[in-house]
This record gives sequence, C-alpha cells and structure tokens, in this order.
Amino acid sequence: MRTPIDTSLINDLCTSLNIDAYMQQMLPKIELTRKIARDNIHICNDRMQFYYNQDTAYPSYVVGQKVLLYDPVTRKGVTKKLKRRWIDLFLVTDVGDGYTYKLRWCDTSQVIKAYVHSDRLRPFHGSHNAPDSSSPVLS
Repeated sequence: MRTPIDTSLINDLCTSLNIDAYMQQMLPKIELTRKIARDNIHICNDRMQFYYNQDTAYPSYVVGQKVLLYDPVTRKGVTKKLKRRWIDLFLVTDVGDGYTYKLRWCDTSQVIKAYVHSDRLRPFHGSHNAPDSSSPVLS
C-alpha cells in the first residue's frame, strides 16, 4: 500500500533526470513534511498534557487536621520491602507558603521545626487516641 508521500516521491523521481534538480525539488517537500509532523506532535502533547493535568492538584489541609508523614529513608539493617513509609500521626498546626505545613506529633506534642510540603502528607482517616488541636502544647 502506498501512502501519498510515496506517490509524490515516486512521481518526482520518474520525471527528474538530474540528481541536483531532484534534491532541490525534494528539500522543500521534506521540510514541509517535517514541519507538519512537528506541529502534530505539539498538538498531541498539548492535548495529552491538558487531560493529564485536569485532575491534578495539591491537597490542602486545615489547621487541626490529622495527617500521616511520608518517610523515604530506609535505614541500614531494615528491609526496604517491609519498612513502613507512612509514619506517625501528626496534627497540622500552621499553614505556610507554597502548600507547606507546620506539624506536631500527636503522641508527644512536639512540634517539627521545619515546614513540610503537602507532597509528603496524607490525610488520616480513622480513630486514634490523640489530643485535638485545642489541647495545650507541651514544651
């Protein structure tokens, strides 16, 4: 089965006797084909990016909400497969810039010094005997 580009190339090959003249005729056609392919790739990429980004958003948390913290570090001597990645129960105590949050351990009521990005947090759904946000913070 021949495509339109094959038919166009074969017809030009039969009518052109000089290779230089043939190359001069083919270069604009090849550049046009390349431009069409590049435009189609950009259109397809934009469409795919639109559908990919349609449902993506950073999760937002409110002060007093319970969250779990992701720990990517596997310490020496611990099996990577068996390590718990989501550790401890935390309470959001402050909201920072750029989807960052100040956390406090629910068990010990100690505050984490640095802000944590929402990518490392997951909302906690369930019951836990943890103090709520109105309880006093121990220093």
